[in-house]
Amino acid sequence: MNLALDNQPVKHLQVNVLKAEAYDDRYELTLGDWGPRQAENSLEVPRAVYEQAKTERRLSASNNPKDGFDTHARASLIWSTFSLTASPMMTAATYPIGLPGTPWGEAELDTWRQHRIRLRNYAEDVVPRIDALSAQFDVVTYGELNYSDDSYRLFALRSRDWNPTLPVALVTGGVHGYETSGVTGALAFLETQAAKYAGRVNLIVAPCVSPWGYERVNRWNYDALDPNRNFRADGPAPESAALIQLLSPLHGQVLMHIDLHETTDSDESEFRPALAARDGKDYEPGEIPDGFYLVDDSDNPQPEFQQAIVTAVEAVTHIAPPDAHGNIIGSPLVAHGVIEYPVAKYAMCTGITGAPYTTTTEVYPDSPRASPKECSDAQVAAVCAAIDYVLTQI
Repeated sequence: MNLALDNQPVKHLQVNVLKAEAYDDRYELTLGDWGPRQAENSLEVPRAVYEQAKTERRLSASNNPKDGFDTHARASLIWSTFSLTASPMMTAATYPIGLPGTPWGEAELDTWRQHRIRLRNYAEDVVPRIDALSAQFDVVTYGELNYSDDSYRLFALRSRDWNPTLPVALVTGGVHGYETSGVTGALAFLETQAAKYAGRVNLIVAPCVSPWGYERVNRWNYDALDPNRNFRADGPAPESAALIQLLSPLHGQVLMHIDLHETTDSDESEFRPALAARDGKDYEPGEIPDGFYLVDDSDNPQPEFQQAIVTAVEAVTHIAPPDAHGNIIGSPLVAHGVIEYPVAKYAMCTGITGAPYTTTTEVYPDSPRASPKECSDAQVAAVCAAIDYVLTQI
């Protein structure tokens, strides 16, 4: 179809490109939130036009560190006289890799990898902000990922005045690399708020656990594995294994661990269908909540801790309501803005230290009621509220 706004052809369209799938004669673009909203989440673009846009530098990722980065890598394409075709949300049956009902093998995994296009740059977006913090914090290189031709050093920042008599607060971000405010929120906390906790708590922050996923705006790592389901001994995800190794000397010493995440529209339009296709299972549609919520540990619930965080975040952004069944992403709401998962069973990040106070934040960046800065600010508010609460408990 020809895209039009108020019956006029669209000559310039700015979209958030989550993924670009290459085919013989076209690229299929999976989009985030975009302005006109006349089309669905997936657009087909003639291959020659897409590649010309890249060559002419009319398709490029851009972000503003001061603004907390764009929610997704922003691509600005100048459309001229061609048509765009809209397609519906993907399902496992229509996902373009693999056969329905058949788990992926190496061939499908290789195809999936070939279609992951770098949309952001970890070395340009994230590492300079870490380097700039080295005057205030000890920067630790705790691992290196080597995926094909790509290498990524993994960084954590620690309180320079580390005092073994003080409690330890752990902040992790970017476990799912595409969840932008997890990364920006962790960095913004260090840049703007961490100093006030000096001498009160030992901080350790890993702001971007999955840089390969960050660059490709993807939930999974290079091996199509979810790092946040692989935080276990001898697990296959190197991102998870490296963080476990970094933190193993602190097991039993960490008082609080907050893991910063997002729930995005692409969870439903892309990643859940991809998961079903990868595992050869049926895709079961879900509902994306509009707003912030937390995931507590069902084996060690801390309701007062969770509510202290929700209350602080509610001053920054809106809290997600439950769906018609009283659930958020399929789990019963146990309190305002809170659901529970069995963290250890799911091998989630918040289970790796044995901390008595843990939570996983979930910001909704695709809400029309939120901005990228607001999402990052909500993460910062959550971190501060979590630390403030646990300091009252010692």
